[in-house]
Amino acid sequence: MPDLKKLQSIIDSFLQCNNRSEAEIRSKFAVPLIEWLEYPMEFRSEEFPVYGYEGSKPLPAKGADFLLFDDKDYKSHDQRRNTHTEWVNKHSLLILETKKPEKMPEVLGQAQFYTFWTKAVAYITTDGCKIIGCIYNPLSADEVIINCDVKDLPNTEEITRFAFPEIKKIKEIDFSKEIESRIDNEEIGGEIVDPDTIKVPQNLVSYMRSALGKNATGLSEGRLLEKYLRSTDFYLQQDMRYGIPEYMFDIPRGVTSAMIYLDDSLIPYMRGDVYQYYRDDLERLEFQNDYLEVNILLLNDTIAGASIYFHVLDYHVSERILNLQRIQKLFQTKKIRLEYDNKTIELSLKIFNVKEQQNLVQYWLDCMNQITAIEEFFDIKFVLYPVKSVEESEQLYRHIDAVYKSITKERNITFCKEGEKCFKSLKLTEPITLPVEEPLNLRSIKIHNYMFKPTKMNLIPHKRNLVISVEFVPEEVANS
Repeated sequence: MPDLKKLQSIIDSFLQCNNRSEAEIRSKFAVPLIEWLEYPMEFRSEEFPVYGYEGSKPLPAKGADFLLFDDKDYKSHDQRRNTHTEWVNKHSLLILETKKPEKMPEVLGQAQFYTFWTKAVAYITTDGCKIIGCIYNPLSADEVIINCDVKDLPNTEEITRFAFPEIKKIKEIDFSKEIESRIDNEEIGGEIVDPDTIKVPQNLVSYMRSALGKNATGLSEGRLLEKYLRSTDFYLQQDMRYGIPEYMFDIPRGVTSAMIYLDDSLIPYMRGDVYQYYRDDLERLEFQNDYLEVNILLLNDTIAGASIYFHVLDYHVSERILNLQRIQKLFQTKKIRLEYDNKTIELSLKIFNVKEQQNLVQYWLDCMNQITAIEEFFDIKFVLYPVKSVEESEQLYRHIDAVYKSITKERNITFCKEGEKCFKSLKLTEPITLPVEEPLNLRSIKIHNYMFKPTKMNLIPHKRNLVISVEFVPEEVANS
C-alpha cells in the first residue's frame, strides 16, 4: 500500500509552488500522484485519443489528460478500429483529468465520458485545489471515494483505493458473475431472494423481452426484471442519449416549468410543465397542465410533428364552461409560443387539426349550456363526476339531452310503432298533458348526483308528427 507520509511530502512540495496553470498542475501534482499510486511509467499515456459515438455517428477523438493501463502496448492501439477499441477496453484502468486552478467543474462529465468509452475502472479530477475520485459503476451511480481539498489528501486514506494493485484487482473481476453473485445473495426483508423464483405479470414479461431484444434470451422472469431495471437505471444515471435502446424514448428524462403564449402576447396564457424525452437525434416534449396537452416531436431541433389535446374536468358547471372558453380562445389564435428552460418554440395552429378540436370544444360547451339550463329550471346544482367509459359518457349525455328537451317541450322519447300509431290517432289540435302511467314503462334516469323521475307526458301537435315530451322531477341522490 502506498505510504501516506510520502504523499504528505508530495503535497507540501506542490503547495509551496505558485501553481497558476493546468500544465503546472499536471507536472507538479498529477504525475507525482500517479507515481505514488504505483503505476509504472511505461503504463502511463498522456493525451491518449478516446473515441465516442452519437448513435452510429463517430465523434472526433478527444485526448484524455492521463490514461493508465495495465500494459505498455497502448501506443499500438490508439486508432479508431474495433481491434484497438477492444484492447483499450480490456486494459484501461484509471482516468486522471486536470483543470486550471480553482476551475473545478460541478459535473465531472469529461472524466465520465473518457471512462465510459475506454471502460476504465475509475477516474480522478483535480484543479490542484480540490480533488474528486470515483469508482465507475456501469449499472448504477458511480461510487464517490474521495472528495476533499488537495491539502487534506494525506489524511484521506481512501486515496489508496486508486493504487495500481487495487484498481487492477477490480479490472480482473468478471463483472457479470460478480453482479449475479450479489443478486443471488442480496437480502431483502431479512430473506435471501433468488431472482429465478420471482414471478412477474406476463404482460410485463412480454414488454421487457420486447424492450431488451436479444439481451433477454434465456433469462428467467426474475432475472429479466433485474436486467431491465439495472440497465434502465444505468442509462438514466449516465443521462445517455445516443445508443440507448428504443424503449428508453418512452421514459421522461426531465421536467421543467413552462408557459404558453398566444400570438405575440407578452403575457402568459397558460402555465404548466414540460416533460422531456430524447433518444439519438429525436426529442419529444410534452406540455401538460390540468386542461391542455401539447406534444412536439423534434428531429435535430427541427419540428417533425405536433399534436394538441384538451381535457376540461372541473366538478362545477360554471368552472368547466370558463375553462372550455379558454381552450376555445386558444384554438382560435394563429400560433402559440412555448417557453421553457430558456428555450422558445413557436407552433402555427395550422399544424394541428384545429377544426376538429374547435368542433369538439363547441360540442362540450353546448352540453354544459344544456346542464346550466337544467340547473336554472329546477333550481339545483350538479356535481360533474368523472365517467368511467365512453359508453357511460354517451348514456349520460343522452340523459342530459332528454331532460333538457323536457323543459323546452321537444321530443325526448321514442315509442314502438304501435304506440306512435296509437297517439297519432288522437288527431290533436291542442297540446295535452297526461300523467305517466305504469304500462308505458318509463324509467327514471340519472344525471350525476340527481335522479330524474318521469311524471308527466306532453302530447304536442305538429305539422307532420305528434311530438311526445316527457317531464321529469329531480331528486338528489348520492353518487355511486
